[in-house]
Amino acid sequence: MKRNMALKATVGLLALGATSTLSSLPAFAEETTEVAAAEQAMVAKLDTSSLATFKASIRAMKASLSSEDKEQLTLAFEKLAASATEPAAGGEPGTEAKTPDVRSTIEIVYTTMGDKLSGKTFAEIVALAG
Repeated sequence: MKRNMALKATVGLLALGATSTLSSLPAFAEETTEVAAAEQAMVAKLDTSSLATFKASIRAMKASLSSEDKEQLTLAFEKLAASATEPAAGGEPGTEAKTPDVRSTIEIVYTTMGDKLSGKTFAEIVALAG
């Protein structure tokens, strides 16, 4: 919405003969693209209604993130999966499962924390992972 208002203002200035505004258009376009990507990342939320929709919502969220934020999201899921598969505190050594968990990180997180993650944004997932 802000971008549309700014574009309308720029068009209006151009109509009035303001040519100095033209030199700032490339910077303006770059800035609005960054803002739009940040806004999209803030609103992308996880859908945990099924494993397939969970995976699709993660892909959509990652598509809206920078490379650094994608890595941060992957690390957050790895932390959540690790915390979900650790033996209970105070458990005796050797009582953990003998069979390794061969599910993917995403499947572990979905199975153990799907309800808790429903509707969460990137920032909320990272905060939950600690």
